[in-house]
Amino acid sequence: LDVVMDPEGTRAGSVTATTRSAVFHLGIACLMVSTGSINTLSMKWMDFISAPGQNGVHKEQLCESLFGDIPCPGRLYSSNTSYSHTFDHPFFQTLCMFLGEFSCFIMFKAYVAWKKSQRQRVMKAKPFNPLIFLFAACCDMTSFSMMVIGLTMTYASSFQMLRGAVIIFTGLLSVAFLRKQLHLHHWIGMIVVVSGLVVIGVGDALFSKETGVAGNAQVTGDLLIVAAQIIVAIQMTYEEKVIKKYEVPALQ
Repeated sequence: LDVVMDPEGTRAGSVTATTRSAVFHLGIACLMVSTGSINTLSMKWMDFISAPGQNGVHKEQLCESLFGDIPCPGRLYSSNTSYSHTFDHPFFQTLCMFLGEFSCFIMFKAYVAWKKSQRQRVMKAKPFNPLIFLFAACCDMTSFSMMVIGLTMTYASSFQMLRGAVIIFTGLLSVAFLRKQLHLHHWIGMIVVVSGLVVIGVGDALFSKETGVAGNAQVTGDLLIVAAQIIVAIQMTYEEKVIKKYEVPALQ
């Protein structure tokens, strides 16, 4: 009642702004989860695409002419008329991901130009050297490459769930380097995430034979994905420190 009956309307305005902010952040989180799932499924779908070799050359004939008795490298599957390649290009997928991320910078510049044309105030960052983001960019490139390589070895569902390990590493690094204080509900959430990761890892190791996936390759893929989350956590911790220091807009 105090909020509603405030004669100046300051409390009501504050509550409204807080509610809008909460709804906005919830919408962003839902959008991130949905588009992230689409991204994962599309990359895994690429891994199942195959293309036949040219000139009707058999896999065995090609390997014998090129490598002699050495086993044929790569994932090649022989057929009656030719051999075929599966799409196994994780670094190309990483490049496409970075091109998509770069489009955010183009949208940011377009947004700033529109604000200026409307003579509206534009948020400006403090003067900074763009090279301060080089470390974060290298972390992003390395971690995503590792994750895409891991995706070629494991399931898309395991990939998406194992990415949740970033919560654990980011929480620990934020305490160590950003002097953040984690409350009881934070620690409980991290324990739940750890439990889920253990279940996923054990399940992939035990039931890989039943699903027709090589057990060693699947466990290796899972470990690569989890290890990549350590690099992602380092990147996030570093970016938070830099962005807050120089007040850099997120899209920039």
